[in-house]
Amino acid sequence: MLPFEDHIQLTPVAWRKILEAALRRGCNLAEIYQEYRVFTLINMEEDIIKETASSISLGVGVRVISGDQTGYGYTNKPELSEVLRAARTAAA
Repeated sequence: MLPFEDHIQLTPVAWRKILEAALRRGCNLAEIYQEYRVFTLINMEEDIIKETASSISLGVGVRVISGDQTGYGYTNKPELSEVLRAARTAAA
């Protein structure tokens, strides 16, 4: 099982397409960052719980390096079309 496979359901072929899109403009390096973060907040005053909150952050980022320039694209919609758009943004 690949990391984040339960949450970000892209195949190895899709990951290859994303990297190819990121490198298409002659960049030196491209990398993919997957994020799945769970955040929980509990606010207490004088031993009394006043507030609680939970959130989940899910997304994919693509970083591209070309010489001394770095580009980055991110999406919180981990679908192939959206991640490809992020890769093209990073490459631009």
